[in-house]
Amino acid sequence: LAITIMSAPPKRIDQWGRSGTGRAVLTGYVLGAALGVGIGLAWYSPSLFDLGLFLIALSIYHFWEYNYVAIYRPNELSWTAFLLDQSPAFQMAMLASFIEYFIEWFFFPSLKGHSWITALGFIGVIIGQVMRTLAMATAGHNFNHMIAEEKEDDHVLVDYGVYSIFRHPSYFGWFVWSIAGQLVLCNPICAVGYTVVSWKFFSERIPYEEYQLKQIFGDKYKDYARRVPSGIPFVK
Repeated sequence: LAITIMSAPPKRIDQWGRSGTGRAVLTGYVLGAALGVGIGLAWYSPSLFDLGLFLIALSIYHFWEYNYVAIYRPNELSWTAFLLDQSPAFQMAMLASFIEYFIEWFFFPSLKGHSWITALGFIGVIIGQVMRTLAMATAGHNFNHMIAEEKEDDHVLVDYGVYSIFRHPSYFGWFVWSIAGQLVLCNPICAVGYTVVSWKFFSERIPYEEYQLKQIFGDKYKDYARRVPSGIPFVK
């Protein structure tokens, strides 16, 4: 008597879903194209030079967010690591910045082309990106895009490097990056709006995150918080 045991077919992975490699590869191509367009505009188009710089900075930001997860938390790697859909508010804010830019570029061109503002903004973008990159690289696997509510086995308190300057250097980096990016574009409305919205976001997120960190690390974190500023103005 022959008995044939048929195993269940392997679960099919949706390659275009949030965890599929297809969507991640396509996103990489799109970001690469945006980087190429940005370089082209910055190099060849005096009237869209500022937009080119912004596209370069934006592409590098999203590339790094994905690469961080790939390097330090590969088991969690998915399309979401690009942070393109981190929140509807982020998507609306980014859309608003492009809308403002093109409306002013077309109807109020005198608001654009201020090279000193764009240069100041780009310096700020570099500072913000470098600080966020150093924060993520210094923390290594201890950094997470999501707020930790439970202690992982290998989770340690990182209080050296850029973390000896600010408790939240990655937040400081993004705060500076988000505002400076609007200066690159010479977007006066979004520059103010991003400042207010970003500050409000971090003023609410940091207290909640630090409550969780105090639960995890206890007095060690409380002492650290007393010694080192948060990194966001007027947020203790």
